[in-house]
Amino acid sequence: MAGILAYVGDALSVLALSIMFSLSLAIHRADPSASRLRIWALPAIAVLVSFPLGYVARTWPTDAVEAGVVVGARALLASLFAILHLSTIQKRA
Repeated sequence: MAGILAYVGDALSVLALSIMFSLSLAIHRADPSASRLRIWALPAIAVLVSFPLGYVARTWPTDAVEAGVVVGARALLASLFAILHLSTIQKRA
């Protein structure tokens, strides 16, 4: 069960990261003069946060409850990063 929940967390993280990176790429292509740091910083931070959580999801949980907590944390952080990135890009426009 813990292994399946780790894969669910991976899928949610990849989904949020793909939303952020595709939006950043679209903005970069539409407006090459836009600040690269402002466009790409938050997706890069999200990747740096998601890798350790992916490692924790495979090493720490010993039962389904702990695995559920890790999946919940990963899903919450991934969605928060995606929402923060979308709102930052929207403020810029």
